[in-house]
Amino acid sequence: MDDLFETYDALAVGRLVRTGRLGARELLDATLARLRALNESLNAITDLYEGDLLEQSVARAGDGPFRGVPFLVKQLMADCAGTPTTVGSRFFAKEPVAAADSAAVVRMRRAGLVIVGRTNTSEFGLAPTTEPAEVEFGPFRLNLATRSLTRDGEPIPLTTGEFSVLKVLCQNPRVPMSREKLMALARGREYGAYDRSLDVQISRLRKLVETDPQQPRYIQTVWGVGYVFIPDDK
Repeated sequence: MDDLFETYDALAVGRLVRTGRLGARELLDATLARLRALNESLNAITDLYEGDLLEQSVARAGDGPFRGVPFLVKQLMADCAGTPTTVGSRFFAKEPVAAADSAAVVRMRRAGLVIVGRTNTSEFGLAPTTEPAEVEFGPFRLNLATRSLTRDGEPIPLTTGEFSVLKVLCQNPRVPMSREKLMALARGREYGAYDRSLDVQISRLRKLVETDPQQPRYIQTVWGVGYVFIPDDK
């Protein structure tokens, strides 16, 4: 079930439910479990419905082409009855609570989608990303806006390449990353078989952030794969 949406698109999954080849509740429970697990690293979901709110959402889903397919609605320009639309602002985190669905959400439900929660947005949707302004690990603080690294408030110089690699690692905590993927995300290019520049930058970063670069705590090697960023000692 974990790879269901890697194999089928939403229309195909809806067809499985409509033809009885897949149970709607089975799909819902498995998807919610998967979303909770993924959100631990993505931090993209602000609310996952539970209890009465979830059951009401299930009951409101129509018999359209997306019947039974769980769906998340962004916290921006779309009201879901019974919940606030935060538009990414703490000011609207608890109220006002929408009394009714907006027109777009009505159409989503009519199409058969089961709305199971809301996803994040930058405040008022003004920025194109929802990246945190800073990432903290141990005594270090990586500021994504100013592209700077500090230790206990003291600046640590970083090259552009070092910042890009460290940023990707920090944004994917506890996720083993191959050299190829890390290179693509950090630099937007492929990693060649004889390209050692990434390993050189990892070595330099370890000298900057590790107490013992030979036994790294934060930037660890995953043999046969690549590297993984561990923000703490867990």
